Amino acid sequence: MVKLGNPTSEEIKVSLILEGDVLEEPKIKVVLPPKEMSTHVVKFIPSNKGRGGVLLLLYRGAHLLDVRPFGFSVTEMKLPELEIRKTAELSKEHLRVVIHLENVGKDIARDVYLSDSYPPSLFEIISGITEWKGEISPGEDVSIEYELRILEGGITVSLPPAIVSFKDEKGRSYSLKSNSVEVSLPPMKYEEEEKKGEGVETREEGVAVRVGEEEKGVWKFLDPLVKEIQGFRDKVRELPHKYLLFLAVAILLLSILFALERKLKRVKKENERRDEELKGQKIEEVEEEISGIKEVEREELEKTLKRMIERKKRIMGDESV
Repeated sequence: MVKLGNPTSEEIKVSLILEGDVLEEPKIKVVLPPKEMSTHVVKFIPSNKGRGGVLLLLYRGAHLLDVRPFGFSVTEMKLPELEIRKTAELSKEHLRVVIHLENVGKDIARDVYLSDSYPPSLFEIISGITEWKGEISPGEDVSIEYELRILEGGITVSLPPAIVSFKDEKGRSYSLKSNSVEVSLPPMKYEEEEKKGEGVETREEGVAVRVGEEEKGVWKFLDPLVKEIQGFRDKVRELPHKYLLFLAVAILLLSILFALERKLKRVKKENERRDEELKGQKIEEVEEEISGIKEVEREELEKTLKRMIERKKRIMGDESV
């Protein structure tokens, strides 16, 4: 800008005019002494592709002093642009989560890192992945999915959004989040009645137990115990892996001790049974010996009586003579 003539100061305003509409009026106030020069740079960032012009207007009061038109062009920048979408689908006691990622931009999305999470107290992952790294070219899409086992039912859960970060060709970083997903979890079922009169089949971790009509009352009585056992199982699942390993070793040792105890009891019972058999055999042998001794004594007694009778007869015979 160059000011000529009148030494008084004037205010200079700059306006951007594109297709007849004033889009922006930068607030620039310039005070110039006579015959001096001043340079000012104004940066315009257009939002749409196209061509336009900037008309520089210099005013003194209400009169136009100078008009210097100059042109510019706006070109489209090639940048990656990702769209992310998260969905969840219920299937019995499982939840299937799918995350879809698509590059709708004009350049490759580099160093893409996609990650997702879920409440570990309510779910347990049984298949799939929750993270992905790589590059996505324009027009390409990527999907990851994983399946969760429901640990607690009968509630409504809001799954947190998935997060993706990526870079463009010049190394500029971007990040965005997906939508969150709200899921109503069904209540957990412990019993399934198949047919009337055929009993009730209860399934728990692959174990099936069939009870007849007359045993339903007993099973209902045990239902709170089954729920307590499942609650304990859920708490165990939340423990860190090292504690689970320690618990597994402890259970194994206890199982070995119980097995040894049962074996010792069986051996003890077997020994007692053999002792009883031996005692019975000895009693029979003693009774046989006693009976043998009594038989000998009886025979000896009979012989003695016979001798006494014969002796008495002889004595009586002699007296009669």
